Amino acid sequence: MPLRDSRFRRGSWYYAYGGCVMRIHGLAALLAAAVLTLAACSVVSAGLLPTPVLRGSINLRPHGCIAPHNLAYWKGRVYVSGAADSGEGPTIWDVDVNNPASPTYVQGVGVGYKAYGTKIVEDKLYVANWYTLLRINDIYNGALTQLGEYFMPGRYGWAVDVAHGRAYVAQGVETYSSIESFDITNPSSPRYITSQPAVLSAIGSGEVRGSYLYHGDNHFSQAIPLYLFVIRNISDEANPYVLTQIERPYPVSEVHLRGNYAYLMMSVWGGGGLEIWDISDPVSPTMVGHYYSDVGGSSGCLYGDYAFYATSGNGVIGVDISNPVNPHIVAQPDLTGLELCVKAAG
Repeated sequence: MPLRDSRFRRGSWYYAYGGCVMRIHGLAALLAAAVLTLAACSVVSAGLLPTPVLRGSINLRPHGCIAPHNLAYWKGRVYVSGAADSGEGPTIWDVDVNNPASPTYVQGVGVGYKAYGTKIVEDKLYVANWYTLLRINDIYNGALTQLGEYFMPGRYGWAVDVAHGRAYVAQGVETYSSIESFDITNPSSPRYITSQPAVLSAIGSGEVRGSYLYHGDNHFSQAIPLYLFVIRNISDEANPYVLTQIERPYPVSEVHLRGNYAYLMMSVWGGGGLEIWDISDPVSPTMVGHYYSDVGGSSGCLYGDYAFYATSGNGVIGVDISNPVNPHIVAQPDLTGLELCVKAAG
């Protein structure tokens, strides 16, 4: 990643693209990207370089991945969620990246059609799944063993967050979208709690903090499009409710939390970017800064003083967020493929 700041010398970023190629570019970052027939994951060096340096790459297409959707890094391993090349193939692929120059395929698990959002908490991998809505895997000491799942007919998982012994799965079909919450204190047998319908029609990936759930809620209509930043009060888990909803200029793909700020990654064909909101008062959050461009942010992460997001065809954008009032672009390497997700670690 071509960043010219001494605060960002180490690590790798990982990205995945089309069939399912994972590439590694220094910093420990993962990027999911799509090219017509490849399926890979790559590791790219960030460092203080004018251009990204490819550290390693692995093609997961021979292992049954035809399209990557999300990535998670944990203790030298990368877990790639994606679409199986058959209705009964694996949906999670385990890659050992302890040697970034030579990522190694370990195994594929999670038989089904496809998996999307991932979240790792305390050696557990939580997966939003189209086949069963929610799956929970044990990844302690390099294992990848399914512990439990929750199947709900007609519900298809897109994103998941975990907090306070609860999992919150954003799901959606053409006619209905909602957030389904589960008690996961016993990961072998998740217990359903309640459903929260979308305000509009398509719930984006979000995060939980204390008594609140922050996420996007979008209506993709050519006639009357509408996009919201939504905050829900979940303190009474049997009766959660929408506390705040604020109209935004672009679809809110993801919300990431850090300190008193929410970082909204926004994307639509022809525009998008990053917004930073002060959420110290969830009833009345205030936007303090933004970076908009003609390239949107489909999925990304926060790393130190930077936010990174994949652009689905225009590389990965790095934004300096050290001053929330003035976020500004510092890098946009042009990468091969249709970049879908980027994660950083190290």
